Amino acid sequence: MSEEDILLGIALVVALAAACQILAGKLRVPALILLLPAGFAAGALTDVIHPDQLIGESFSALVSLSVAVILYDAGLGLDLRNLTGHTRAVVGRLLLFGVAFTFLAVCAVAPALFSRSAGLDVQMWAGLGEERERIKDAGITLARGDLLATATNPRARLEGVNAVFLLTDDDDFNALASVLVEDNVEGPVYRVGPPHESHGVVAPYTGGAVLFGGAPVRHVLAARYEQGARFRVQPASDPLPPGHETLFVISADGRLVPVDGTQTLTPQEGDRVVLLGPVPTQGT
Repeated sequence: MSEEDILLGIALVVALAAACQILAGKLRVPALILLLPAGFAAGALTDVIHPDQLIGESFSALVSLSVAVILYDAGLGLDLRNLTGHTRAVVGRLLLFGVAFTFLAVCAVAPALFSRSAGLDVQMWAGLGEERERIKDAGITLARGDLLATATNPRARLEGVNAVFLLTDDDDFNALASVLVEDNVEGPVYRVGPPHESHGVVAPYTGGAVLFGGAPVRHVLAARYEQGARFRVQPASDPLPPGHETLFVISADGRLVPVDGTQTLTPQEGDRVVLLGPVPTQGT
């Protein structure tokens, strides 16, 4: 979505919410009764109200926070003096045992959740239907079809994307896309290196970060894989096996950092590395 669409969507949400609150006050009904149908209608009838695109990856967290605020506000309005008999006893037990149980559960689960390192979150885009099916079959998250158009739109920006890797077999496309996408994402943009003897229109003359420092280049990687070389993931602290090359470092916080020849990568504790092994010799 463009910046104008995002601003329009946010403005429409705020206007609908305020109108529902005012109307609910005049009708003396809970605002939720009007907010729900208004939200359903706005989502179905407009093209600018899409919470997952307006808010991005924070959508789920904001929904949880909103529910917590609603419940907290409802709890503040609870007056035990208005409760009598069996209802008062039930609410009292909920307050006593519910709070204690929640506290103990959080204390037990929180260490396991927050000590676990984040995994690598990858999305892959492809234009051809066959390629998209292969991505899904491999268990990789398939990016939505308009992702590339959004990434190359000078008025748009992809939030939450900390690196882009252009790996198509069209070197000129990779070079042009790297220039167009560079200002629309939060992190660096890498492209696989073209053949050294390439006479492409754009690729040999375009700047930008080239994966693995340009060696091995695209067709060399493909050829080595077809000849039996395989990728290997191991802890960075393990010794490098003979004949293997380091291609990527997967940091403990889930970032994929490639070897690009412009900097020296020093893996930290908890990091993993992606290696490319040698081509097996005949008879092995």
